[in-house]
Amino acid sequence: MNILTLNSQHLKLLFLFVGLSFASCSSNDDDAVTDPDNNKNQNAYSFTLADNTYSNSWDLEEEYDDGAISSIYRENEDGDKGISMTLSDQKHEVVVSAGLSLENGQPLPLADLSDEWDIDSTASSIIIIIEGVNYISTSGTAKLSNLKTTMIIGNTGVASYKLEIDGFFDNPNTAKQEQIKVKGTFQVQSGF
Repeated sequence: MNILTLNSQHLKLLFLFVGLSFASCSSNDDDAVTDPDNNKNQNAYSFTLADNTYSNSWDLEEEYDDGAISSIYRENEDGDKGISMTLSDQKHEVVVSAGLSLENGQPLPLADLSDEWDIDSTASSIIIIIEGVNYISTSGTAKLSNLKTTMIIGNTGVASYKLEIDGFFDNPNTAKQEQIKVKGTFQVQSGF
């Protein structure tokens, strides 16, 4: 079954995740960015793309109106496992969408799968949008640590983890394929 096929159960789950993602995301009032490695009570990100650093954090205890982060964990009938993560930080104009196919608890290597990712894919894929400009993973690694899942409905649930990425990305709107270095950390807390 394709993960993108919607039925009534998926719609209920989607509404649950949207509600949870906004409930579990909040801002820190002084705009200070917390190190994603050191605070387990926040959703946070910090990454470098083409020598520019982007970072922010959300305290789980407070409401954050300028964005959200959500992470859906899923297993299919064939035993394939994967994580779909979406981060939207409107204040800093950053959007990250990751499809992580898991093997032995770790993401498969990064590749350019564009819109074709599913949990049974042979690679993982990340798309980063900065101020409206797309960057798509072409190669690299992703590493998960502290993965905790809570199943909500059937084979689908939420996930908390630390994700480290190190790879090359391309802006598909340019004439030639670029090798833009991206390295960073995402701390994702589901709120469960």
